[in-house]
Amino acid sequence: MMTPLAALRLLEGVDSRTPDGWTVDSIDVLRPIQFGWITSAEAGNYPARRINALLDVEYIIHARRSRGMTEDDGWTVKPAAFLGLRECPATVSTVKDPPSVPSLAHSDRIIDLGWMVYDLKGRGQSKTRFFRARLIDGRLTVPLPEDADLAI
Repeated sequence: MMTPLAALRLLEGVDSRTPDGWTVDSIDVLRPIQFGWITSAEAGNYPARRINALLDVEYIIHARRSRGMTEDDGWTVKPAAFLGLRECPATVSTVKDPPSVPSLAHSDRIIDLGWMVYDLKGRGQSKTRFFRARLIDGRLTVPLPEDADLAI
């Protein structure tokens, strides 16, 4: 399951404006969560790595512009988006009327995902903060910092 931090980094990676322009409110899971092994082809003298990764993912990220940005502030998608690794390309687009979350994405109504990365804080972004994540009817709702029970 994509973390809120990963969703934020994806939005920052494809948005041509400055970072810190987004707040992630929720993430919808549109396909069943499944894992598999992929090989990461490292550059240079680094050996290839085997990585246990999410496969065949599809999400809708519900996010809003921060700091007074509007729809007319020049949204331009950069073409080279990926989900953490070059081997995991991403197709990113805006959706005006998102579809409902299909029932196949969540056979259980509530799935406890445990502690999930919320964000990085501190000097040099050295402190990782976590929140208790639950997938309810296929949607992960991201709490606001002031409402969240965050662990460091």
